[in-house]
Amino acid sequence: MIPRPPPPQAHRVRFRHQSAPVNVPVIPAEFRRRAMELDDALSEEDEEEDKNGVVLPPHEVVDARHSPMLACSVLEGAGRTLKGRDLRQVRNAVWRKTGFID
Repeated sequence: MIPRPPPPQAHRVRFRHQSAPVNVPVIPAEFRRRAMELDDALSEEDEEEDKNGVVLPPHEVVDARHSPMLACSVLEGAGRTLKGRDLRQVRNAVWRKTGFID
């Protein structure tokens, strides 16, 4: 038996998938103005810091963070596994060193 050819394209119903409409908030002019003023003020502060202070290249900043003076590892050496309060103390000490906690 010979199969029938598919029906012509005119008889097929095609559905177009569409996403739901999205409400895009309109930012009021006052908020836009404030944001632009804040951006200008921050860029002026950056320019002043560049003129007055010493700017370190990124590789020196990273190198200073990983200096041997600060290096201490809880993963090296023989000892017990940290648990409970000890683990929290070490975690908090690391966070303080990295600036995550004040």
